[in-house]
Amino acid sequence: MSERELMQADWALRDAHREVTLARLALDDLHRGVSAAATALSEAELVARGVSPDAWMQSVAPEDLSHVGRLCDSAASVGVEIASHLKMASESIEDARRTLERVERGGLEGPTAVSLAALEARTAAVGEVVDLALPMATAASEHLYSAAYGVGNGRSPSTHAAGIEQIPAVTFGSLSMVSNDLGRAQADERHLGRTVDRAEVRIAQVTTEAECVTADAQARLGRSQPHQESPAQAAVSVEGPAR
Repeated sequence: MSERELMQADWALRDAHREVTLARLALDDLHRGVSAAATALSEAELVARGVSPDAWMQSVAPEDLSHVGRLCDSAASVGVEIASHLKMASESIEDARRTLERVERGGLEGPTAVSLAALEARTAAVGEVVDLALPMATAASEHLYSAAYGVGNGRSPSTHAAGIEQIPAVTFGSLSMVSNDLGRAQADERHLGRTVDRAEVRIAQVTTEAECVTADAQARLGRSQPHQESPAQAAVSVEGPAR
């Protein structure tokens, strides 16, 4: 068994575990941001009900809508951060999977062979879960950027990466579109949270298994190698103990 490849896979899985954990911690910020934006928008919508568009435009202060936009833009940035962590986790998991494929199988015995096969299968499985979460984080960010753009604060999803400011005029009817975007972002955030929770549990289990398989390989390697005396020990055995 190749101890080096096992250690490399172990390190890669630890990296993936760290990134998934960071993504899970950032989810709390995303949830708070989306909830705050939805609450602020609901307050603006309450003012809009039962009044004409002209009256609404006069009764809603521009800073109230700007506040909604800032909350959406801030939450969208958290979504981008989560997507970045998940992308790095996915790459580390793929590195671990490919490294495990290179482990020499010659001489593997019952329990060790079973453990290695199980580790490979679970590594591939957790990679699929992380890959499911990544587009959810991206979708949440896109919907939040769209909502921010809809209230005249921020950039549209298509121009955000390029840094091009295109601020639309806020109208009475545009609130419903912003509300739809926020509703989609809330749904994305819920699905993302459940998926990242699953990924975090599974990557923790896989990381523990990798540590056990690596430790077992190191123990077997130590038992299989003959004991070699160090130069100092050899000198003592030849010359006798120091007087």
